[in-house]
Amino acid sequence: MYTNFYYRYYRLIKRTEQRGPNKKQYYVVQTCLSSKKLEKFLIKKRVKWKDVESGTKENIEAFFDQKTIEKKVDEILLSPIKKAILKPKFLHKFREKNNILKAEINVAKSFLYLLLPVLLFGLAWYSPQPFYTIGVAILILIIACVFYIKNTSRFLRVIEKRVHQGRYEKTSYHIQSFISKKNVNEIAHKKTIKWTDYYPEEFKNDVYREEVEAFFDRKTTEIEVIDDVL
Repeated sequence: MYTNFYYRYYRLIKRTEQRGPNKKQYYVVQTCLSSKKLEKFLIKKRVKWKDVESGTKENIEAFFDQKTIEKKVDEILLSPIKKAILKPKFLHKFREKNNILKAEINVAKSFLYLLLPVLLFGLAWYSPQPFYTIGVAILILIIACVFYIKNTSRFLRVIEKRVHQGRYEKTSYHIQSFISKKNVNEIAHKKTIKWTDYYPEEFKNDVYREEVEAFFDRKTTEIEVIDDVL
């Protein structure tokens, strides 16, 4: 109800601070929440605005556009699509296929650790053949995990993302992942694939193109070892 009935508005102002003969000017983006639509909000006289960002005119105009203009993203492919050396783990595939965050997986794992002993105790208590039942349950779980990831591969590619929002522009580099049973030729020609941004833990929010390409090469190129007898 809160998100459906309230709107967030922004405005850009130039602020002047004067102390004696000294004058200082800078630009500020302010925001407020209101239940009124824009037409009625504009005629409202008493509005409590809150400062969210301040700085030079160029930076603040870009920030204002970033908050108020719909994002347009252009993706430029910088590398061929290649198969990763290592197969995806069960949790990795589950996360990508279901668009689940890592934090959500960690919460679910915590509940599972608490629930599993209770479940096994319940099977042992109510089953006439407790150890047999527990063994079958564990075996089924293992088979399901293996079957879920069997014959699947992770495909990777490097892209350049260009974000346009009025006066705000940003260029960033990303590795994208797609898990599938298909081969690389089928993946390369299929245009309806939903690629997922692949964020290695060693990466920060902004990385250089060289870092992304180096990581891509490490994940997709087998190490060739040559031993010379001395």
